[in-house]
Amino acid sequence: MTAKINLKILLPVSLLVLLAGCQVFTGISSSAPTPSALLPLSGPQASKAGASALMVYQNPTSIGVLLVPVNVSTGQPENGFAPVDFGSNEEHVFSADRGLLAFASTNTAACQAKCLHVLDVRAWKETILPVKLSGNNTIWAVLAFNSQNTVVAVALNNPGDPGASGGQLLLVDLSQNRIIQQMQFSANVEQMGFTPSGSLAVYGSLPPAAGQESKMNVALYDGSSLQTLWSQDLDEISYGNEFGVESSDPSQGRFLSPAAVFSHDHARLYVVAADKPVLVSVDFASQTVQSTDIHPRQGFLERLLTAGVGVAYAKAMNGAIKTGALSPDGKTMYIVGQTYTAVKDQAGGWTSQVASLGLLVVDLSDGTEAGTLATEATDVHLSLDGKTILLTGYGQSNSGSSQPWTYLADAATLKVTRRLGSEIVPSRLLNGSQALLSLIWADSGPNHLAIYDPTLLNLLSQHEGTTQDYAAWVPIP
Repeated sequence: MTAKINLKILLPVSLLVLLAGCQVFTGISSSAPTPSALLPLSGPQASKAGASALMVYQNPTSIGVLLVPVNVSTGQPENGFAPVDFGSNEEHVFSADRGLLAFASTNTAACQAKCLHVLDVRAWKETILPVKLSGNNTIWAVLAFNSQNTVVAVALNNPGDPGASGGQLLLVDLSQNRIIQQMQFSANVEQMGFTPSGSLAVYGSLPPAAGQESKMNVALYDGSSLQTLWSQDLDEISYGNEFGVESSDPSQGRFLSPAAVFSHDHARLYVVAADKPVLVSVDFASQTVQSTDIHPRQGFLERLLTAGVGVAYAKAMNGAIKTGALSPDGKTMYIVGQTYTAVKDQAGGWTSQVASLGLLVVDLSDGTEAGTLATEATDVHLSLDGKTILLTGYGQSNSGSSQPWTYLADAATLKVTRRLGSEIVPSRLLNGSQALLSLIWADSGPNHLAIYDPTLLNLLSQHEGTTQDYAAWVPIP
């Protein structure tokens, strides 16, 4: 979920290097799966909770939050399903078949440290005893299931600026209920996943030199031993903050968020440099990097935005925040973003002038611009069938609070079909059907949640918090 906008850089989902410019870009990997290869949670494999969405809410008796299935018809937690202690400082990932939910969190009743939990969402019970990952509750984690759902890879990162001192990479065997491999590394991991061959593909930021931006690294590890199979520093891809001179003047630096996204099967990685009109592709199977200059069909090179997740704090006021979504067939990227420019007011204070970059649609086979749409959206999602683009942004209410809105646009025509006054994300339900989950973040008091039918867009149910000051959806991909 995207919270209220601030000056943060959204890290890439994954990142590549622009090599010396002598290679030829060959486009989409032939191994990219079709949407049907991603098995839904449906039929006899469906959860006993049926047509329910997943919600977390604040637990009044502890530090953390609780996870519950919410019935689509009533908007209330399902009877007979005890809340799961989700703890705090939580990161999570679903298995490819949506049957398992792994989460790393602190402050659960069973484990106060940073621990790995695995929930069988069909049976609605945890499958392992919590595995202690670290005693430092400030560490944030990145998680990935292997294809057999027998191992969870966990990257533990140190807080603060990316690349500060790196972290650990762990493999947790779920049958043995313990860590079976671990290693130290200098990069902070932003995104990772197991490739079709069973190797672990990792993207991360390297420790920056003094006064310089971070550089990126991509690596491939053996999925059983964590032996390094391949590693490539991404010297031409800059990320983070840069200051030409030591200065408290925010106009003297910049922050960069290069664009990157894994293919759905983690076999490839795509990136557009934040400061160059270049599309780069990494093929983990052949361990090669290819690049091509961007040739937008309608010009406007500087509008080729980037896609990503993750967070880094921007010390400068000049820069860009950009997010994106990959189409279900893995061939197209939908991207929105904003630029920020430091402006000094008459009183001598600094403010940030924001310019929306609109929606850009990029054909990943050749890096060309496939379409644009004027919008002030700060986040973008694709419906699970790929037919609808969900563009979310925030506006000021009469009280001065930030109010979300979402435009729904037809992916084929790029025409806006509807506006809803909330943040909307697509999700599966626990019976495998689909829904749109609505959330309005409240500055004080409970958040407001609702569920919409994804086809007719009619309101199915609402969940209005009463005693909880926090509640949010956990979308099922």
